[in-house]
Amino acid sequence: MPRLAAGSGRTSIPTTFLLQGPGRRRWRVGRPREPRLDPKAPLRVLTNFRPESDWLLEPGDMLYVPPGWAHDGVALGPSFTYSIGFRAPSDQEFAREFLAFLEDHVALAGTYADRGAKLQRRPAEVPNRMVRHAAAVARRIRWRARDVAGFLGEYLSAPKPQTVFSRPRTPHSCASFAALCRARGMRLDLRTRMLFREREFFVNGERVEAPGPLRRVLARLADERALPPGERLPQPLLGLLHDWYLAGWLRIGERHE
Repeated sequence: MPRLAAGSGRTSIPTTFLLQGPGRRRWRVGRPREPRLDPKAPLRVLTNFRPESDWLLEPGDMLYVPPGWAHDGVALGPSFTYSIGFRAPSDQEFAREFLAFLEDHVALAGTYADRGAKLQRRPAEVPNRMVRHAAAVARRIRWRARDVAGFLGEYLSAPKPQTVFSRPRTPHSCASFAALCRARGMRLDLRTRMLFREREFFVNGERVEAPGPLRRVLARLADERALPPGERLPQPLLGLLHDWYLAGWLRIGERHE
């Protein structure tokens, strides 16, 4: 059984819960002081793992593995363990993704020009005037707290690349969708991520700015992940929710079947 590192400060620090299903499994956990990964291993395998605690999990038992700790499990016969992870992005990840976000939100006028420049003695050397120009351009990049909030909403609500939403096989029209939701309610798909901040709402990485009368309903949907039957929704909101329904982000019915 490999010795797995529980996290890395270069990307994210996960918190892991190990829930034992059928069978039994013995787990050893320890906090690496200077973790070293095996470069030849296909998984995150430590070469210097030293366990500090030993636990035997029976069916239904759960083991908490703190961020930054490593764990090693050995099955005692046929066994199945569910690994439940909660990821906390690192500062490095926030910075990298925010810089990528800025690519689509920064517009700077101007073009580099070297008119009047003298012939260089070393043709391959990067000239100082170009370095100074590039540094001046970088200093012109600005953002506001609202830009950071928008980035966080899109980034935190974006589904993982492997997430696939199931569209309805025989979709209802907008009018039929509205009638069914009034009768049965609606709910977010289990895979849908929905967040909000002030007037902006973020659903699966997409941003929607809602006018005042719609914010209360959308905030309830984000908080409770469902709306009960009998809710009368204005037409602009029904059109938006119907689009989410067609994309597989929203389901008819208040409860999951």
